[in-house]
Amino acid sequence: MNFVPIGGILIEQTHARVALFFTQFVYLSYFFVSSFRSTIRRHIEHLSFVVVVFGIALLAVFLPQLYDRQLDIAEAGDGSQGTPWTVCAVGCDFTTLTSAFSDVTVQAGDYINVDATYASSTETFPLDFNNKQNITVSCQSSGAIVGTSTAAQVDIQMTSSSAFNDCSLSNTRLYFNGVSSATVSGNIFATSTTGTIYFASTAGSGNTISNNTGINNIVVGSNQQNLTIASNTIERYHPVAEAHVLAVTNAQTISIVSNTIHSYDSSVQHVITVSSTNDVLIENNTVQYTVAPSMQLVNGAIAIYDTVSTTVQYNTILLPEQEGHAYQFMYGVEIVQDLVASTLTTTVRHNTVWLYQMYHGGIALRDGSAVGSVDLTAQYNIFYNASSTNSSLGYGLKIYKDNASSTYSLNNDYNGYYTISSRVYDDNIDDTFFPSVGTHARADNPYFKVDDASLTNDTELAPYSLYLDVNGNEDIGSYSAARGTSFTIDDTGTIDYATCDATSTSIIANVAADGDTWNLAAGTYSQITLAMSSRFTGDITISGAGSSTIIQPNTQASTVQFTNLSGATVQNMLLQQASTTASFYTLDGLVFDYNGNTYNETVDIGYPADGYTLFIDTDCTDPQTVLSPSSGNDITSFLGMGTDDYHLALINYAQGGKVLVPGIPIYVTMLVPSSVAANQAAFEGLANCPSPDVWVDAVFAVSGG
Repeated sequence: MNFVPIGGILIEQTHARVALFFTQFVYLSYFFVSSFRSTIRRHIEHLSFVVVVFGIALLAVFLPQLYDRQLDIAEAGDGSQGTPWTVCAVGCDFTTLTSAFSDVTVQAGDYINVDATYASSTETFPLDFNNKQNITVSCQSSGAIVGTSTAAQVDIQMTSSSAFNDCSLSNTRLYFNGVSSATVSGNIFATSTTGTIYFASTAGSGNTISNNTGINNIVVGSNQQNLTIASNTIERYHPVAEAHVLAVTNAQTISIVSNTIHSYDSSVQHVITVSSTNDVLIENNTVQYTVAPSMQLVNGAIAIYDTVSTTVQYNTILLPEQEGHAYQFMYGVEIVQDLVASTLTTTVRHNTVWLYQMYHGGIALRDGSAVGSVDLTAQYNIFYNASSTNSSLGYGLKIYKDNASSTYSLNNDYNGYYTISSRVYDDNIDDTFFPSVGTHARADNPYFKVDDASLTNDTELAPYSLYLDVNGNEDIGSYSAARGTSFTIDDTGTIDYATCDATSTSIIANVAADGDTWNLAAGTYSQITLAMSSRFTGDITISGAGSSTIIQPNTQASTVQFTNLSGATVQNMLLQQASTTASFYTLDGLVFDYNGNTYNETVDIGYPADGYTLFIDTDCTDPQTVLSPSSGNDITSFLGMGTDDYHLALINYAQGGKVLVPGIPIYVTMLVPSSVAANQAAFEGLANCPSPDVWVDAVFAVSGG
């Protein structure tokens, strides 16, 4: 601190104005009294008393004002939490953080507040706390900017048990070297500059990075323990030496929780990568490539290398909408056993992965090591084809097992695969391991909230989604909520998932569950056709608004048709133009052999078993309907049933829309309505429909109308 002499006494500079004012006041009072002593001697004692009292009153009134901000004089600090040291341009205890750290009166346990007028241009970098520990620096969200606008990044060197909070940071690196129990929280990093959190490879423990925004990248070197990275917004705009947005190496007990991480940098490979680390939790993060990487083999958005124990759960992972390189391989989560011989235990559950390109995948598992083992639990994940142009693509799980001496264990179930080409793809050189899809897998639409006006809830599930409460109170995907029981359909309404859930009654057939109530507003709707499913036996109420709710079939069909259901209630609506002669159609599963090949290989393209017949109602990119390999399949609602002829096509699907890798044949059977393709030439003109190995016109023909 700086001291100045006042009345022969050394006074600390920030108190000098107060002392000077008081001294001048006393001198003036004495002069006033002396000048009247000769003429008003009898009343001098009385007058002196009045002056002193009046002076004390003035001092009481004006002394607090000397600390008012208008005079740029702050209350003197003592370093306590209630009265911290202050740093600002004028009128504070210090003008720079460097001078505060170096002052002998600033000790461990002290608090320092940085006010809005602080001028970082007068600061000396690096800021090193003068090696003092347990000091809390806070800008109290005042707007004070710490850092530099020049090209070279400057360091703030943290010390153990210290904190740097609630500041605006420009072109800074928060540097941890052998530091424990330190906190960096609530800071705003300017995204126009490079803001970095960097842990050197000297051992440290118990550090926390939380509630910061605009961080460019985080690097965690070796020997960190009990590190928490939580509730930050990390936005990678600027290329740096580290190819990954958040990289952890050779650490122990790491929690990466509730962060939002976007990559706008095409040089980025992984968004989160953890290697040679034990006990890792990656939970409730949003991970997105806003700009696609430029390399071909990106592999995992979240990459786990040789990490003994890892849990990856409740994360939302959005792969890039466009490829940054031709034939770009990318996965939501990649697990690699490359160097270690011990068991890697990895749990990947309750994650949502949006895929956009042919070689995107949900989870990849590979063994680069000839020894050791991998124990993977993959449950309650959604692998969702979010492409607006390719209606079938990618992989759910892609398994590489290239070493006979390594051991794999896979618990794979309750995952959802929506329009995914290969639900589980076995790319094993060592064929002693045979992964399966799981008996509770789903392939239906999860129904995200993409039909309302909001763009912030697109990865949340609609309240009627059958991916909610799939196994008691378990949900598939990263979004968790109790499934609703009452829903509203309004054909002229605006979907907001509160007052209006849908505009068409077709949604009921796709998502009905026992206990549902579906309310239909006034309007005209198409027929309602319901059948039994794993979650629906018929306990449903469909209620209209009276005669203004009209159900009107658009083909020859019943207005309301229930198959193998009991307990349904339909009320308060008008049923029109129903046919009394509507037919009911069934068909057994179909299997055909030709030229030594059996055209039933639907397991290879993601179906639960071989023998599914693909029903083409649009093109060969994404069959909308399938015929199971069982008897008595109800096909009444199939496109054109009762009016169209049906052609038979036996095709090698690897030449069409679904591929494992180019050149590997997949033989399947297709039925083609005549309204979709009148003949073979028309069929081959549909998207991704190859030339059939066999084509039979009108194998099922309409007879007698």
